[in-house]
Amino acid sequence: MKLRAQLFTMSGGGKPDQEELSPKEEQRLVEKLYAKLPAPDPSATPAEPVQPTVEDMKRKLAAAIQISPGELEALAHQRAEAIRRHLLEGEKLTEERVALLDTGAAEAGHEKVRTQLSLSAGL
Repeated sequence: MKLRAQLFTMSGGGKPDQEELSPKEEQRLVEKLYAKLPAPDPSATPAEPVQPTVEDMKRKLAAAIQISPGELEALAHQRAEAIRRHLLEGEKLTEERVALLDTGAAEAGHEKVRTQLSLSAGL
């Protein structure tokens, strides 16, 4: 999402969630942004440089974007809210029975993060 927002900012366009870039314009902007990335280590690259595809460029650009802990927390909350709405859509559960709880930050340095899920049913 951040990459998309950067591309829209570069294009002078509107809101990224409401508009689309043409494939040609998107490619031009991706190539322009990709050119700004630091050059790869020459010892780690093959002797003959290979032109990366637009998708390869997008992957490298996305990997270079820094995401703050606050942004990760906001994303987690958005996901939890989406799940809550989905559970309530069937109208088999009432709002009183589905609650979002505050979570604590996970310990840094772990590849996988365990998430506690609590379910209970009252008859």
